[in-house]
Amino acid sequence: GPLDSVGNPATTRLTLRNDGNVPINVTVSSSNVNVPSNLKFNLGTTIESNPIAPGKSADLYMAINMVTTNTNFVAQEPFSYSFDITVTAAQA
Repeated sequence: GPLDSVGNPATTRLTLRNDGNVPINVTVSSSNVNVPSNLKFNLGTTIESNPIAPGKSADLYMAINMVTTNTNFVAQEPFSYSFDITVTAAQA
């Protein structure tokens, strides 16, 4: 969860492999983001190589960070949040 605008984002690594016969471009997006109004949701992504060549792999890193937007945040108080992350691959 967020710390009073300080802290490291949660990072996830996915290894993507192109089993096809053409290069693919990979995109990442977030949707259905539901966080309290005093938090800001940020999704950062990076991929080792894009497009990914046939028969090759690349690591995709995603960092999700939520920071306070005002002083109405109470540290250690539980809160609910949800979001969807979509990873899409298409022919380059």
